[in-house]
Amino acid sequence: DAPRRAAQIAPPASMVKASSLSLPPYTPEAPRDCPRCPRLVAFRHEAARAEPTWFNGAVPSFGTSKARLLIVGLAPGEVFGLEASAAHRFSAEAVVDTRLDVLSRAAVYGRAARDPDYARSLWAMTGAHLDRAQEHMLLLGRKTAVERVAAFLLDMAERSGPAQVVELPMGRQDIADFLGLTMETVSRTLTQLERQGAITMPSARRVALTDPAELRSIGD
Repeated sequence: DAPRRAAQIAPPASMVKASSLSLPPYTPEAPRDCPRCPRLVAFRHEAARAEPTWFNGAVPSFGTSKARLLIVGLAPGEVFGLEASAAHRFSAEAVVDTRLDVLSRAAVYGRAARDPDYARSLWAMTGAHLDRAQEHMLLLGRKTAVERVAAFLLDMAERSGPAQVVELPMGRQDIADFLGLTMETVSRTLTQLERQGAITMPSARRVALTDPAELRSIGD
């Protein structure tokens, strides 16, 4: 299971208690011209010299500057930050009070080089993360609002255990950011699913899956 795999990764280099209001444990690398696209970089520089008054860069977002895109949510015992590049491309934020075990990347890679079983467990964990990221990409690109919310609730229930009651660790705004929706759409969709008899909501943070089969028919 996930907690056991996480405990076997490596002895923690240190422990950090992250508050839901604290800064993220790491921040992404600052954007810069891509060294793999020299022709594009050269074209932009030439255009800037030839037409200094023209806009020359990425088109700014039409939405609010405070909008966020949440890529993945983590459950207790799961690992994050194990990336191929030297710099982290994403930031992490705790939505509830959380204890983090900080592992040395050198220690993890060193043990993987010596222990084939350990290396295979890392590969399996990385593959699971990739599967989840691909599923989330499909959710954002192809599914309707009600399909996204239904899939989200099913995923939360699966990761929470056999009980068909989901304790939501985040509020409506965080759920909306994760699903690429507005907070109002998330609230309306939850109400719609409750009226259909698929869920009941004893409280704002607790959702009971009264008809999981109905949810699967919507979210899958």
